Amino acid sequence: MKMTRKTATLGLVLALAALVGAGVLAAQSQTHQQQAQHSQQAQHQEPELEVFCSHLSAGQLCLGGTPNVLKLEGTKKEQWLAAAREYNKAVDGSTKQLLAQAKTILSTQEYATVAKWFDHGLNEVLNTVLIGRHPHLKAWGFESAEDIALAQSALAATGLQGLGQRLISTLSGGERRRVALATVLAQDPALYLLDEPVNHLDLHQQIAALELLKTRVRANDKAVMMSVHDVNLAARYCDHVLLLFSDGTLIQGQTSAVLNRTALERLYRHPIVSVAGPQGPAFLPG
Repeated sequence: MKMTRKTATLGLVLALAALVGAGVLAAQSQTHQQQAQHSQQAQHQEPELEVFCSHLSAGQLCLGGTPNVLKLEGTKKEQWLAAAREYNKAVDGSTKQLLAQAKTILSTQEYATVAKWFDHGLNEVLNTVLIGRHPHLKAWGFESAEDIALAQSALAATGLQGLGQRLISTLSGGERRRVALATVLAQDPALYLLDEPVNHLDLHQQIAALELLKTRVRANDKAVMMSVHDVNLAARYCDHVLLLFSDGTLIQGQTSAVLNRTALERLYRHPIVSVAGPQGPAFLPG
């Protein structure tokens, strides 16, 4: 078959086009392979562990924090992250294991910093009571050693000493109520606003809590305003009372003048018996 110059030129163009097309396809294939390899590497590459919550002063393990609060470098950083990786999100026993392991990794100063964080960082009860100190902190400030001491003192005053490292979820209803009382004691306001402060407490703890409040208030020239359903506790501890009736009316005044059988029978819509006692009259259902 005889090939003309025009035919030969067309054949050369088609051949070049085929080569260019093959090159493009090969380049695209190589690009896709490289992207797939990078994707697989990214999937297998473990992201740097985020150890500390950057917005907390305490060293709480969590995701979404910063891994290098201590500004560690090189081998020490890798050792620390490797240790922390085992206990990420850990609490209680695991936290103590991590703290012990930190001694072999960190310098004395670095370890002291971490130990201070962990001293109250993962102790939910103590952290809850420390909320009471927040109104006294400056903007962006963290709790000081004095704040921690005041919170621990409040726990001791409410009979919860030794429970600062416990989680709230492990406490009984009465213990949780005493944690709430310790929180407001740590805050030390001029006026305590309390809603059923002795709810969930047994008789001994009810008296202990209200005696504690009475002592604090009288010693520091403060005041308490509280809601309470137990009329006998109101009679024993309150200087003034306010009775709210179902029709929207009220009676208020000094306790001795307001709490009487007539007013209480109207309030509770039930017969009341008044019995003389060493702390004043006690009111019982008739």
